[in-house]
Amino acid sequence: MLHNQWLQKILAGLFLAVTAYAETNSIQLSPQDIQKIEEQKVIAQTQYIPEKSETDVFSLIHYFATKNKVDLMLAFDLAEFESNFSSTVKNPSSTATGVYQITRDTFKDNCEGKVTSPYDNVSCAMKMIAKGEIWRWTADPHTRAFLIKKGYVQNITLASK
Repeated sequence: MLHNQWLQKILAGLFLAVTAYAETNSIQLSPQDIQKIEEQKVIAQTQYIPEKSETDVFSLIHYFATKNKVDLMLAFDLAEFESNFSSTVKNPSSTATGVYQITRDTFKDNCEGKVTSPYDNVSCAMKMIAKGEIWRWTADPHTRAFLIKKGYVQNITLASK
């Protein structure tokens, strides 16, 4: 199973590289070529289903962001800002933990599993963001400023629940 997952990741990366190369070098791909590339990307993405024990944070972010229709750049930027993609980071002044620095109470109220699990932390964050709960990350002024600077939220008061 592990070999198959790595092969899927390699294929997805290869198709992205071919597309980027063609765009960068002004190579005109035929509509049929573009369709084949898109079909292969979808196949590679949909065939990869992470197991609960998965620790590859990048694959988990890609999988759960895609599954929940969350902007991939937002998903990766927020994870980098919050934890530098580390699943073991803990905030010394709160209970915020993991890739997306989710507090224990927020996790308990909205998620399943363990806040310290990369799989559960990423899955939970993507579900909350997909439900429009990006405001959960704007309570911290530094995160809020980052999200505003990146254009993910506006500089207005965001409603909370």
